[in-house]
Amino acid sequence: MKKNTLKNRKTGFSILIAVLILISIFASGCVQKPTGGGAPRVPISVGLDISRAPALGETAELTFTMTSLYRYTFSNFSGEIVLPEGLEYVSGNLSWEGDLLPNQTVQFKALVKAVKTGEWFVYGRPAGGYSDQIVLLISESGTQMSKNPFPKARKPEVPSRPYVIKLAISGTPYLNNTVELTASVASLVEQPDANMNIFLPEGFKLVEGNTSWTGNLPAVPRELIRADDETLSREVISKGRSPMDVVLFERLPKDKQAEFKIKIKAVKTGEWKIVALPINEPPFDVTCPGLDTTVRMTENGSRDGYTVGGCLHVRVSSDTASVSEIPFPA
Repeated sequence: MKKNTLKNRKTGFSILIAVLILISIFASGCVQKPTGGGAPRVPISVGLDISRAPALGETAELTFTMTSLYRYTFSNFSGEIVLPEGLEYVSGNLSWEGDLLPNQTVQFKALVKAVKTGEWFVYGRPAGGYSDQIVLLISESGTQMSKNPFPKARKPEVPSRPYVIKLAISGTPYLNNTVELTASVASLVEQPDANMNIFLPEGFKLVEGNTSWTGNLPAVPRELIRADDETLSREVISKGRSPMDVVLFERLPKDKQAEFKIKIKAVKTGEWKIVALPINEPPFDVTCPGLDTTVRMTENGSRDGYTVGGCLHVRVSSDTASVSEIPFPA
């Protein structure tokens, strides 16, 4: 009985050893794996290169390289170069297909031409693997090249409401008559490096002074922003002016605001808008009905920002001229 028990134990131990050996064999790769058409992501190294950054109308050579890092063959493997709209195929190979052997490197090339401006992504990718890319920024003046997307150009920002601006003309801006334009600026928050620009329409010409101002603006005391007087509120609203505008510049101490002056001259008849804004580039459009001045920086842009005030409407004819903070009646 003891002999049979001992024999059974030996048999069971032998079976366990055999199972462990088989597991070890499979884990170490001693058993041949079947080849397959799809490549795992890890064992393929890829690289996409270009001979130069082609200017518009010029050609460049793309080279895509794939290297197997695996010990097995991938049957019916493939790779391709994917072109964007801005590049046109000229010659060579945009794809490759075949068996990728262990540690084998495959390389194929294609000549392409830059045919359209824009930011274009060129991809080189193996079947089922990670792709590589080249980014070309093609413009009329030249082409830039990178492995990563180019930073998007930030459009000019228009602060929303921190500034309150008032424009005033001394004298009557008759045609060819020189007058003085004063811009008063205050800020609801402290602005250590504030900047302001006056934008003149085509009907006016700068005679003297600087249309740009840069300096420090302290924060406006909050108690001056309140317009609790109902009479004052009705009066300024009836004139189309913001109560904040009136309260600030009729009650604000001079050391809490900035002021700069220029001399201008009307050189063309018509209705014109003179605006002062805390931006450096001319806006596409400014709407100033008398309360908030709304700014659009681009043709398709919505309201990019707005300030209080900073706008004058001027109507110039051959023998008269009028100035208003609100648009003239149609």
